[in-house]
Amino acid sequence: MQNIRHVLADLVPGWLGTRTVNAWRYLYSHAVLNDLFVETALQSTLTRFPEFCDTTALPYLERDRRLQRGFEEPDEIFRARLLAYLDAHRKRGNPYQLMRQIQAWCYPKSPRIRIVNTHGTWYTLNEDGSTAKSPLEFNWNWDDDTTLFARFWVIIYSEVGNPESMWVRSPVLGTAGETWGSALPNGEQATWGSDATLNEVRAVRELVEDWKSAHEKCPFIIISFDADAFDPTDAQPPLPDGTWGNYSQNVGGTQVPTRDDRAIYWRGPT
Repeated sequence: MQNIRHVLADLVPGWLGTRTVNAWRYLYSHAVLNDLFVETALQSTLTRFPEFCDTTALPYLERDRRLQRGFEEPDEIFRARLLAYLDAHRKRGNPYQLMRQIQAWCYPKSPRIRIVNTHGTWYTLNEDGSTAKSPLEFNWNWDDDTTLFARFWVIIYSEVGNPESMWVRSPVLGTAGETWGSALPNGEQATWGSDATLNEVRAVRELVEDWKSAHEKCPFIIISFDADAFDPTDAQPPLPDGTWGNYSQNVGGTQVPTRDDRAIYWRGPT
Protein backbone atom coordinates (compact mmCIF):
# COMPACT_ATOMS: atom_id res chain seq x y z
CA MET A 1 0.00 0.00 0.00
CA GLN A 2 1.39 3.37 -1.01
CA ASN A 3 1.66 6.12 1.55
CA ILE A 4 -0.10 9.44 0.98
CA ARG A 5 3.19 11.32 1.00
CA HIS A 6 4.49 9.17 -1.86
CA VAL A 7 1.60 10.09 -4.18
CA LEU A 8 1.11 13.62 -2.91
CA ALA A 9 2.73 15.19 -5.99
CA ASP A 10 0.10 13.52 -8.20
CA LEU A 11 -2.75 14.89 -6.10
CA VAL A 12 -1.88 18.60 -6.14
CA PRO A 13 -1.47 21.21 -8.89
CA GLY A 14 1.80 21.06 -10.76
CA TRP A 15 3.14 24.27 -9.31
CA LEU A 16 2.89 22.70 -5.84
CA GLY A 17 4.59 19.54 -6.95
CA THR A 18 7.90 21.24 -7.63
CA ARG A 19 8.81 20.79 -3.95
CA THR A 20 10.49 24.17 -3.94
CA VAL A 21 7.87 26.23 -2.21
CA ASN A 22 6.79 26.47 1.41
CA ALA A 23 3.28 25.34 0.45
CA TRP A 24 4.69 21.96 -0.58
CA ARG A 25 6.48 21.59 2.74
CA TYR A 26 3.27 22.42 4.53
CA LEU A 27 1.25 19.83 2.57
CA TYR A 28 3.96 17.19 2.94
CA SER A 29 4.03 17.55 6.72
CA HIS A 30 0.27 16.97 6.80
CA ALA A 31 0.65 13.95 4.51
CA VAL A 32 3.17 12.43 6.93
CA LEU A 33 0.72 12.88 9.81
CA ASN A 34 -2.07 11.31 7.74
CA ASP A 35 0.18 8.35 6.95
CA LEU A 36 0.87 7.97 10.64
CA PHE A 37 -2.85 8.05 11.41
CA VAL A 38 -3.63 5.44 8.74
CA GLU A 39 -0.80 3.16 9.88
CA THR A 40 -1.93 3.43 13.50
CA ALA A 41 -5.49 2.53 12.53
CA LEU A 42 -4.24 -0.38 10.43
CA GLN A 43 -1.98 -1.79 13.13
CA SER A 44 -4.71 -1.33 15.74
CA THR A 45 -7.09 -3.36 13.58
CA LEU A 46 -4.54 -6.09 12.86
CA THR A 47 -3.66 -6.42 16.55
CA ARG A 48 -6.77 -8.51 17.22
CA PHE A 49 -5.79 -11.05 14.55
CA PRO A 50 -3.04 -13.43 15.74
CA GLU A 51 -2.11 -14.42 12.19
CA PHE A 52 -1.51 -10.81 11.08
CA CYS A 53 -0.51 -8.85 14.19
CA ASP A 54 2.97 -7.63 14.99
CA THR A 55 5.00 -9.82 17.34
CA THR A 56 4.81 -7.15 20.02
CA ALA A 57 1.03 -7.68 20.21
CA LEU A 58 1.28 -11.38 21.11
CA PRO A 59 1.69 -10.85 24.89
CA TYR A 60 -1.54 -8.85 24.94
CA LEU A 61 -3.43 -11.53 23.02
CA GLU A 62 -1.93 -14.11 25.38
CA ARG A 63 -3.40 -12.22 28.32
CA ASP A 64 -6.77 -11.50 26.72
CA ARG A 65 -7.30 -15.07 25.48
CA ARG A 66 -6.20 -16.62 28.77
CA LEU A 67 -3.43 -18.76 27.29
CA GLN A 68 0.12 -19.18 28.53
CA ARG A 69 2.98 -19.15 26.08
CA GLY A 70 5.81 -21.63 26.55
CA PHE A 71 9.28 -20.30 27.31
CA GLU A 72 10.60 -21.57 23.97
CA GLU A 73 7.38 -21.55 21.94
CA PRO A 74 7.98 -19.83 18.56
CA ASP A 75 5.68 -17.17 17.17
CA GLU A 76 4.09 -19.34 14.47
CA ILE A 77 3.17 -22.13 16.90
CA PHE A 78 1.74 -19.73 19.45
CA ARG A 79 -0.21 -17.81 16.80
CA ALA A 80 -1.93 -21.08 15.84
CA ARG A 81 -2.86 -21.72 19.47
CA LEU A 82 -4.23 -18.21 19.81
CA LEU A 83 -6.47 -18.78 16.78
CA ALA A 84 -7.95 -21.89 18.41
CA TYR A 85 -8.40 -20.39 21.87
CA LEU A 86 -12.21 -20.67 21.87
CA ASP A 87 -12.05 -24.39 21.12
CA ALA A 88 -9.60 -24.81 23.98
CA HIS A 89 -11.71 -22.86 26.47
CA ARG A 90 -14.84 -24.83 25.58
CA LYS A 91 -13.08 -27.82 27.13
CA ARG A 92 -11.80 -25.98 30.21
CA GLY A 93 -11.97 -28.28 33.24
CA ASN A 94 -11.43 -31.41 31.13
CA PRO A 95 -8.34 -33.38 32.27
CA TYR A 96 -7.14 -33.94 28.71
CA GLN A 97 -7.37 -30.22 27.93
CA LEU A 98 -5.42 -29.39 31.09
CA MET A 99 -2.67 -31.81 30.04
CA ARG A 100 -2.64 -30.46 26.48
CA GLN A 101 -2.10 -26.94 27.79
CA ILE A 102 0.85 -28.11 29.88
CA GLN A 103 2.29 -30.10 26.97
CA ALA A 104 1.89 -27.11 24.64
CA TRP A 105 3.68 -24.92 27.18
CA CYS A 106 6.57 -27.43 27.22
CA TYR A 107 7.30 -26.90 23.50
CA PRO A 108 9.57 -28.06 21.84
CA LYS A 109 9.43 -30.91 24.37
CA SER A 110 6.34 -33.09 24.54
CA PRO A 111 6.47 -35.09 27.77
CA ARG A 112 3.98 -37.78 28.73
CA ILE A 113 1.53 -36.46 31.33
CA ARG A 114 -0.96 -38.21 33.56
CA ILE A 115 -3.76 -37.09 35.83
CA VAL A 116 -5.14 -39.35 38.52
CA ASN A 117 -8.01 -38.46 40.81
CA THR A 118 -8.83 -39.58 44.31
CA HIS A 119 -11.09 -42.34 42.94
CA GLY A 120 -8.20 -43.97 41.09
CA THR A 121 -9.27 -42.93 37.58
CA TRP A 122 -6.24 -42.27 35.37
CA TYR A 123 -5.98 -40.05 32.29
CA THR A 124 -2.89 -40.19 30.07
CA LEU A 125 -1.62 -37.85 27.35
CA ASN A 126 1.26 -39.48 25.50
CA GLU A 127 4.20 -37.82 23.79
CA ASP A 128 2.54 -38.19 20.37
CA GLY A 129 -0.72 -36.60 21.54
CA SER A 130 -2.68 -39.84 21.87
CA THR A 131 -4.77 -40.32 25.00
CA ALA A 132 -5.88 -43.15 27.26
CA LYS A 133 -8.19 -43.57 30.23
CA SER A 134 -7.60 -46.28 32.81
CA PRO A 135 -10.33 -46.60 35.43
CA LEU A 136 -8.97 -48.70 38.28
CA GLU A 137 -10.71 -48.12 41.58
CA PHE A 138 -8.89 -47.72 44.87
CA ASN A 139 -5.27 -47.83 43.65
CA TRP A 140 -4.55 -44.23 44.68
CA ASN A 141 -4.88 -43.47 48.39
CA TRP A 142 -2.89 -40.35 49.17
CA ASP A 143 -3.61 -39.80 52.86
CA ASP A 144 -6.60 -41.94 53.90
CA ASP A 145 -8.87 -38.85 53.79
CA THR A 146 -12.09 -39.99 52.10
CA THR A 147 -13.92 -36.71 52.76
CA LEU A 148 -11.91 -34.83 50.11
CA PHE A 149 -13.46 -36.44 47.05
CA ALA A 150 -12.63 -33.79 44.42
CA ARG A 151 -8.84 -34.03 44.38
CA PHE A 152 -6.48 -34.88 41.55
CA TRP A 153 -2.74 -35.10 40.97
CA VAL A 154 -0.77 -34.14 37.83
CA ILE A 155 2.19 -36.35 36.91
CA ILE A 156 4.74 -35.05 34.37
CA TYR A 157 7.27 -37.63 33.19
CA SER A 158 10.78 -36.28 32.78
CA GLU A 159 12.75 -39.52 32.82
CA VAL A 160 16.50 -39.59 32.23
CA GLY A 161 17.50 -40.27 28.63
CA ASN A 162 14.13 -39.35 27.14
CA PRO A 163 14.57 -36.60 24.52
CA GLU A 164 11.17 -35.26 25.54
CA SER A 165 12.31 -34.72 29.13
CA MET A 166 11.74 -31.24 30.48
CA TRP A 167 13.99 -31.38 33.52
CA VAL A 168 16.74 -33.46 35.11
CA ARG A 169 17.39 -34.19 38.75
CA SER A 170 19.53 -31.84 40.80
CA PRO A 171 20.56 -31.63 44.47
CA VAL A 172 17.73 -32.22 46.92
CA LEU A 173 16.64 -30.19 49.90
CA GLY A 174 19.38 -30.09 52.51
CA THR A 175 22.34 -30.33 50.14
CA ALA A 176 25.10 -27.99 51.28
CA GLY A 177 25.31 -24.81 49.24
CA GLU A 178 21.96 -25.34 47.51
CA THR A 179 19.47 -22.57 48.23
CA TRP A 180 15.90 -22.25 47.00
CA GLY A 181 15.69 -19.16 44.79
CA SER A 182 19.46 -18.78 44.37
CA ALA A 183 20.56 -17.12 41.14
CA LEU A 184 21.44 -19.32 38.17
CA PRO A 185 23.93 -18.35 35.42
CA ASN A 186 21.04 -17.49 33.09
CA GLY A 187 19.56 -15.07 35.61
CA GLU A 188 16.71 -17.39 36.65
CA GLN A 189 16.12 -18.63 40.20
CA ALA A 190 16.83 -22.23 41.20
CA THR A 191 14.54 -24.75 42.90
CA TRP A 192 15.27 -28.02 44.70
CA GLY A 193 15.14 -31.51 43.27
CA SER A 194 15.42 -30.65 39.56
CA ASP A 195 16.86 -28.04 37.25
CA ALA A 196 13.41 -26.43 36.87
CA THR A 197 13.56 -22.71 37.53
CA LEU A 198 11.28 -20.90 39.93
CA ASN A 199 9.45 -19.28 37.01
CA GLU A 200 8.86 -22.68 35.39
CA VAL A 201 7.40 -24.10 38.60
CA ARG A 202 5.13 -21.08 38.90
CA ALA A 203 4.05 -21.40 35.27
CA VAL A 204 3.03 -25.05 35.64
CA ARG A 205 1.13 -24.29 38.86
CA GLU A 206 -0.69 -21.43 37.10
CA LEU A 207 -1.63 -23.70 34.19
CA VAL A 208 -3.12 -26.26 36.57
CA GLU A 209 -5.02 -23.55 38.42
CA ASP A 210 -6.37 -21.98 35.20
CA TRP A 211 -7.48 -25.17 33.44
CA LYS A 212 -8.79 -27.42 36.21
CA SER A 213 -12.45 -27.70 37.14
CA ALA A 214 -13.55 -25.01 39.58
CA HIS A 215 -14.55 -27.54 42.26
CA GLU A 216 -11.37 -29.62 42.09
CA LYS A 217 -8.21 -29.35 44.17
CA CYS A 218 -4.69 -30.31 43.11
CA PRO A 219 -2.56 -30.96 46.21
CA PHE A 220 0.64 -31.84 44.33
CA ILE A 221 2.22 -31.77 40.89
CA ILE A 222 4.51 -34.79 40.58
CA ILE A 223 7.63 -34.78 38.40
CA SER A 224 8.61 -38.39 37.73
CA PHE A 225 12.11 -39.30 36.59
CA ASP A 226 11.21 -42.93 35.86
CA ALA A 227 8.95 -43.99 32.98
CA ASP A 228 7.73 -47.00 34.97
CA ALA A 229 6.69 -45.03 38.03
CA PHE A 230 3.00 -44.34 38.75
CA ASP A 231 1.63 -47.09 36.55
CA PRO A 232 -2.19 -47.04 36.23
CA THR A 233 -2.28 -50.84 36.14
CA ASP A 234 -0.45 -51.22 39.47
CA ALA A 235 -2.73 -51.65 42.47
CA GLN A 236 0.08 -51.97 45.02
CA PRO A 237 2.69 -49.64 46.52
CA PRO A 238 4.85 -47.77 45.57
CA LEU A 239 1.63 -46.03 44.58
CA PRO A 240 0.19 -43.96 47.43
CA ASP A 241 -0.97 -46.24 50.25
CA GLY A 242 -2.54 -43.69 52.59
CA THR A 243 0.74 -42.44 54.08
CA TRP A 244 1.76 -39.88 51.49
CA GLY A 245 0.12 -36.88 53.13
CA ASN A 246 3.46 -36.05 54.75
CA TYR A 247 6.92 -36.45 53.29
CA SER A 248 7.94 -38.88 56.03
CA GLN A 249 6.62 -40.91 58.93
CA ASN A 250 8.01 -42.35 62.16
CA VAL A 251 8.56 -46.10 62.06
CA GLY A 252 9.96 -47.64 65.23
CA GLY A 253 11.53 -44.38 66.29
CA THR A 254 13.09 -43.70 62.88
CA GLN A 255 11.82 -41.07 60.47
CA VAL A 256 11.51 -42.64 57.00
CA PRO A 257 10.26 -41.21 53.69
CA THR A 258 6.75 -42.13 52.62
CA ARG A 259 6.73 -41.16 48.94
CA ASP A 260 8.30 -42.73 45.87
CA ASP A 261 11.82 -41.34 45.58
CA ARG A 262 11.78 -41.64 41.79
CA ALA A 263 9.89 -38.36 41.70
CA ILE A 264 9.79 -34.91 43.24
CA TYR A 265 6.62 -33.22 44.45
CA TRP A 266 5.68 -29.60 43.82
CA ARG A 267 2.96 -28.16 45.96
CA GLY A 268 -0.17 -27.73 43.86
CA PRO A 269 -1.97 -24.43 43.36
CA THR A 270 -4.68 -25.40 45.89
